[in-house]
Amino acid sequence: MGRDGHVALAFGAPVTGIHGAYLPLDAVAMRLAGELTPHVGRDDATGIVLSHWPSWVESVARTEIDDRPMFFAVGFKGSGKAREYLITAGTPDEIIRDFGGFDQNGVILLNVSKVVADVRRIATEVGFDLHEAFFYPPGHPQYEPTLKEGERNREVALARLRERNPKKFRREMSRKPVGRVAAR
Repeated sequence: MGRDGHVALAFGAPVTGIHGAYLPLDAVAMRLAGELTPHVGRDDATGIVLSHWPSWVESVARTEIDDRPMFFAVGFKGSGKAREYLITAGTPDEIIRDFGGFDQNGVILLNVSKVVADVRRIATEVGFDLHEAFFYPPGHPQYEPTLKEGERNREVALARLRERNPKKFRREMSRKPVGRVAAR
């Protein structure tokens, strides 16, 4: 996926800020993009995960403190270039409420809780310990500052990309956001 410009990492970054330094959230991002791909294609899957990282990161954070399953949801209507996406995340009840009034053809539900559990399980199988929370829960004093730090790291990653590969940087900067966030 990476060679063709289809990388979606944490905080909406297409590359890491430091070469080879990945976060557990990066594994979640790549997994979400991979699970979306059969439904919407690689370009849109990558664009959705990059564009809507705050939604799925919040679901990851809530997974750490809430026993209810958390989902990243993509509602869609239309087809081809006219396809429209509406994005939300949370519990099934929250998603149903968020999609009220959006006359979609379908909804793709990605179980973020399962993705987090799978990333932890796979990491353990290969010798990594990911028992600590992937992200601070909403309301925690470090939640907002860490989001801001993630955005700054994204800028560092883009600066590194601009230096290393100007052609890929231009392609990433020309990428348009895919979908819109459902009103809550």
